[in-house]
Amino acid sequence: MTLALVLAFLPARASAAEEEVPEAPLELYAKAYALLELETGRIICGKNQMQELPMASTTKIMTCILAIESGRLEEPVTAGAEEIRVEGSSLGLQEGDVMTLHDMLRGLMMVSGNDAAQVIATFVGGTMENFVQMMNDKAKELGLTHTSYANPHGLYDDDHYTTAQELATLAAYALKNPVFCDIVSTPTAKIHYIDSASGERDRTLKNSNTLLTTLEGCIGVKTGYVKKSGRCLVSAAERDGAGVVCVVLNCSNSWEESRQLIEYGFKNVTYMDIVSDTVSYDLNVVGGVSDTVSVQNAGFLSSSLRRQDAENLQVRVVLPRFVYAPVQQGEAVGKICVYLGDELFEEIDMIAMQTVDRVPAAQSFFQTLFELLRQNLQYMYQ
Repeated sequence: MTLALVLAFLPARASAAEEEVPEAPLELYAKAYALLELETGRIICGKNQMQELPMASTTKIMTCILAIESGRLEEPVTAGAEEIRVEGSSLGLQEGDVMTLHDMLRGLMMVSGNDAAQVIATFVGGTMENFVQMMNDKAKELGLTHTSYANPHGLYDDDHYTTAQELATLAAYALKNPVFCDIVSTPTAKIHYIDSASGERDRTLKNSNTLLTTLEGCIGVKTGYVKKSGRCLVSAAERDGAGVVCVVLNCSNSWEESRQLIEYGFKNVTYMDIVSDTVSYDLNVVGGVSDTVSVQNAGFLSSSLRRQDAENLQVRVVLPRFVYAPVQQGEAVGKICVYLGDELFEEIDMIAMQTVDRVPAAQSFFQTLFELLRQNLQYMYQ
């Protein structure tokens, strides 16, 4: 049996009106958009946010995170003749060029190299087909049920599409990776490679995402354009601990509309201390040299949240009614559970602050006998 102690309790589920996805009260012409709170991935507003649409080079977010998660960042990658034969934006690779996978990813994300995308796909997946399967498997793993990949770069294909909301969800996932975050948030970077014709060379890349230098707190993410998809943009920003992710698809004015959505987002997101104090209890101990043990939270929790989530937050301390000795100092004996509605958001361990040893068996017998005698004597003289 456990004892749930409510530190702060508000209704367990948001109202139906709050669960609906509103459109931003802005004059926007994007065919579809989605604005998410970065930490939780919960949607703030959207329009046609679950409509399946082509996403152009924003595809490379998936290509990049899969390559990072392969764990091969410092391995050398050689550009092959077949991989570099691709139309569209290019890193300018020549057959036989060699650079680390990490530098190749900079070329993928900063200048949107379609040639880099194909080289990376073959290197990580073994074949282009295997890598595309990896992309689709990762989409399923992340719950992206309206996303389908046909290539690693984003050139148009009938079987290559996503939704604004799912693309924003993918970006929020990728931004939790520090390597990804570093690559997409860097305005300029130097890469080193071995040119197949002239030997070792350095080259400076400039990020094509102009919001990095024109929007306060911008941390990426990726531009995209092909004729059949229109202009697409995934962007993200952080300010004072709060963060938002914005996706616009088929948007002729993608820079300005993304900027407006992000500013709207920061008006509807707040950063708050959820568990900021030490929470202490004395917990009963059975069979120990001490009858109680002091327990406290092992840490604290702060997060950015949608304002309506902050109003519907639950924080509960869950502890057993007692524990059996021995108890070790630092041992987790309960939890602080934080809920957004009926969804578990985060947990913090409640830990023992002292060690409580078990009473030796013989000593326990005599202590029990003494307690019985004491109680009987007390009864006789009443």
